[in-house]
Amino acid sequence: MAKWMRLALLVIGIGLVAGAALAQDQQPAGDQGGGVSIVVGVDVFERAGQAFDAGNFEQAITDYSLFILLNPTFSQAYFQRGVSYTQLNDYDKALADLTSSLTLPQPSPDFTVRAYSVRAFIYQELADLDAALKDLNAAVAASPEQADGYYWRGQFYLEQNQIDEALADFSKVIEYAPDTVDAYAYRGAIYLQREDYAAATADYTQLIELTPDDARVYFQRALAYIGQEQWAEALADLDEAIAIQDNVPELYLQRARVNSELGNTAPSAEDYMQYARLIQTTVNTDILLRPGESQVVEMEAGLLYGMGFEGQAGQTITLTVDARVPQTVDPLLILLRSNGDALVADDDSGGDYNARINSFTLPADGVYVVVVTHAGGGSDGALRVLLQVEQP
Repeated sequence: MAKWMRLALLVIGIGLVAGAALAQDQQPAGDQGGGVSIVVGVDVFERAGQAFDAGNFEQAITDYSLFILLNPTFSQAYFQRGVSYTQLNDYDKALADLTSSLTLPQPSPDFTVRAYSVRAFIYQELADLDAALKDLNAAVAASPEQADGYYWRGQFYLEQNQIDEALADFSKVIEYAPDTVDAYAYRGAIYLQREDYAAATADYTQLIELTPDDARVYFQRALAYIGQEQWAEALADLDEAIAIQDNVPELYLQRARVNSELGNTAPSAEDYMQYARLIQTTVNTDILLRPGESQVVEMEAGLLYGMGFEGQAGQTITLTVDARVPQTVDPLLILLRSNGDALVADDDSGGDYNARINSFTLPADGVYVVVVTHAGGGSDGALRVLLQVEQP
């Protein structure tokens, strides 16, 4: 089931309780001579709602069916039974009930929007996209100054890769419900994808006001700052994201790149190393590096090579890691002291995603460790590792 509908059904299930049934007691009965709907068996409706909220949809259907026998023109009961059938993937019966709910008197525009939106979901599941969009348009028309209809239609457009239409609908959501977190998240992601980094920054800034403890939002705004080469601002957001959630590899990978742009060599290397630790599943320390002799190794997801060599203070070294053609591995290269302190690292300086640490002067005599793993662009394939040394 699509994410957007899981959320919708949760809201619907919570929102429709017996109090709504009593409210409809005063609703005109449509073409039934101008009378009113007389609600009986409210306890049955309450019991059905409790079963629904507990996830016992079969029992909910049984109780809603009994309630419908007693109240055959009560639209909300058909709606709730239709939603229950939807949860069981019985779409034919769900469609019939939702259609009934839409042909009977409606308690509110909000109800109408929800009914059309759920029926649109079913049509989408049945691959009848024209019918789905027709219902979503009807949901918007039922309450054109309410955010919900635009939100569900925006989700539909996003899933169909109709990005312009999705952007317009999420903007409407923000216009009518300016505290809607998901609307800023979706619109910000669209702006980010389109490289409209200033607009993305504005949306993520607003989102941070609404969700100040969500590491993902700081990360996304950092990406928008990176797109504008605002490195200091990106670093501040990545620091905040890591302070909130310190076990996400991608946060360290991006902060390493930002630190590199700012000329923070050692902090960049430390971040690359923390990224490597977090993705690590296997370690190979069997290989020693000798100057001028290349080593060819096979890389796979989560594999980390630790290759030792003896160095002397003042020596200038160049390390290269190249993917063997036609492999598409994205190698990552980190130089450590023997105690594990990271000195320098590189991701893409070798061109075509290859890694290169060029002309680095060793600070002391001793053993050094070259860590070779992969970054985010690809993990599987052969790599050639080469150490070159120039004497002081």
